[in-house]
Amino acid sequence: MGVREWKIWLYSKPWSIKWFVYLILLRPVIDNFYFLKNISPFLSPLYWIGLMTPVLCMPAILKYRFHFNTIHRLFNIWAFLILLNTFFIIFQKVELLIIIQWILRLSMPVYLFFFLRVVLKNKRDLCGLLTTFLLAACVAMIMLLYELIFKPIRLGYSRGIERISGGYADVMNYAIYLSFSFLILLYFYIIRKSTGKGMNINLPVLLVSGVICVAGYISISHTSSYAVFAALVILFVASISRRFAGISFVLIFAFWFMLFFWGDKFYQEKIDPLVGRELEVIKGNKPETQLFHGRMARWEFAWSQFKNAPAISWIIGYPASMNNCLFHISIGIHNDYLRIFYLTGIAGISVYLLILFLLWRRRRFLKLPERFLLNGSLVILLLYSVSTTPTFYANFLYILFIILAYFSLPPSLLKANE
Repeated sequence: MGVREWKIWLYSKPWSIKWFVYLILLRPVIDNFYFLKNISPFLSPLYWIGLMTPVLCMPAILKYRFHFNTIHRLFNIWAFLILLNTFFIIFQKVELLIIIQWILRLSMPVYLFFFLRVVLKNKRDLCGLLTTFLLAACVAMIMLLYELIFKPIRLGYSRGIERISGGYADVMNYAIYLSFSFLILLYFYIIRKSTGKGMNINLPVLLVSGVICVAGYISISHTSSYAVFAALVILFVASISRRFAGISFVLIFAFWFMLFFWGDKFYQEKIDPLVGRELEVIKGNKPETQLFHGRMARWEFAWSQFKNAPAISWIIGYPASMNNCLFHISIGIHNDYLRIFYLTGIAGISVYLLILFLLWRRRRFLKLPERFLLNGSLVILLLYSVSTTPTFYANFLYILFIILAYFSLPPSLLKANE
């Protein structure tokens, strides 16, 4: 979808849907004001957005109908478990303002998916929202390029390596825009090559975008993002190898060329400091608690507190125990599988993984571009979930649920759209 067509699509939408488009566009700017909360929570625009988003979602949820199916039923079960456990958060011994903040953040997947499953009706809506995210990512990329070319806005350090994060709370914000914008560009490229329609993305644009992504990943020194980028490239080459063998050859040659000339230097300067601790653990020179950049120690600590919780907590979630559970269900746990398990119990994590599996099976009804988009989004989610908590980030949920809500449509509608 070109920019001109995107404008036509946007103007055709009612305000009950259009506000979400503006929110996606403004998010990369608004997130730079995160630290205003240190002065006063009432000065932080992120707090106000968190409060207003469920309110703005409600008119569309109540007004529009959607095609109910098994994935939606399973999501309703997961949503019930999330809402039930957010209710138990009320009894945590913290300030009222903090409780409200936790309730809004934990319930965000619920009202956001409810909203998107009634908004997304066809591929035009999907492409419109993907284009919106791509335009928003351009804002983040301009700031990233400024930091790369001129000077960093804010520097952090991880294992002795500099990390730029702009005005964002952490480097994950850059990682989200880099990873999903690259996925969307690859998707639009496959559409263009397959149909001759859509956004004019050619091979030079892809190569330049890939270089910018690599430069961005290096500047934020984010191990998970290296894995995500490599996985997307491999998935892309594997997806198009039969139909577009020439392009696959060019990409593979470019990869080996860069690996031959810069691979060893890149590994020594950027990868080895990030994985060196893990290698020392494998060799037996350091304790296992140092695995995953020391996150294993956090996981063991969280487990030691949880393992003696009542049976009900194992089944529906740790908040039901009324114990102090905020660390277990927050960004600090650094593993989304554990976070979801602690939040919604065995029942919740089982339903969550089943939803992802059923979504993956939807690939049977899709053509090459959409099959790649679905697989790519699941790859990003599953890889980031190992050492981060991606579903705790609003901009991650925006784009992820846009894609997953579309592919949760009944097979008959997906076939019709194809």
